[in-house]
Amino acid sequence: MDSDFFLRVLRWQTIALCFILQLGALSLYGQTGCACPAAGTCGPCTGGLTSLTIKYTGLGVTITVTDGGGNLFSGSVLTGATITVHSSAGAGQLFVGNFVKVTGTLLFSETMATNCTDPVTPGTVYQYFQIVSSTDKISGPVCCTPADDDHVAPTFSTPCPGNIQVFTSSGACSASATWTPPVATDNCGTVNLTSNHNPGDTFPLGTTTVTYTATDQHNNTSTCNFTVTVQDNIAPIISSCPSSANVFVDASCKFTIPKLWDRHAHAVSCCRHGAQRAQHHTAGHLNCY
Repeated sequence: MDSDFFLRVLRWQTIALCFILQLGALSLYGQTGCACPAAGTCGPCTGGLTSLTIKYTGLGVTITVTDGGGNLFSGSVLTGATITVHSSAGAGQLFVGNFVKVTGTLLFSETMATNCTDPVTPGTVYQYFQIVSSTDKISGPVCCTPADDDHVAPTFSTPCPGNIQVFTSSGACSASATWTPPVATDNCGTVNLTSNHNPGDTFPLGTTTVTYTATDQHNNTSTCNFTVTVQDNIAPIISSCPSSANVFVDASCKFTIPKLWDRHAHAVSCCRHGAQRAQHHTAGHLNCY
């Protein structure tokens, strides 16, 4: 076999390797997720870009970045390198000519409109680079598209406690309850944990649901809950009871039982207004035999 054959084989192997590496780079940098700006800190592209950060996804090469006013960056970069550029007119100003041009020596040249007509959201993939972040003159940081944003909700590494039962004490119609709060974590780091009740709170009679909500910086939420039940196990107290009474029969051997508790007996239960009262014998006339 002649040497030309081996050179042709080597050439095709090199091309195939470059193609595989390029595909791997594109798949590696195709999503942003946690790198997206937090909810409430970004907006849409409306007024045009003033700064841009890109991540190079091709093979090592010399990169030049320009706008209509001249050179913004020039240097040798490797796969995964990030480059941040500002307008040649100065920080905070629109890119001159409303474009940014990225050129790789003897490899590629890509021009992107920066007046919001081309995709400029973080996560946007071009042939040799991916947009990491961009800043709009009006909105500030540009939000990711919903598809590229983080959609993973926080998880509770320490769950909510089980349901809690507490009892009232003498003289009280409520009770306090305490517990160990749950712990939440998130794939993107920061979690804000809120609750409608806190350990040590006082709860009324009956059952109350306590809910914990974990929210990450991209507004994904998870909840857990449990109940606190307050029961009254204090018996009513009779604060006044009439004295013993003598009754006398009449000529017909009849006597009358008075309705004593209407006039004298008073039952008190702090947790039940108007505690029920009763006397063993009902008021009325009885005959003796």
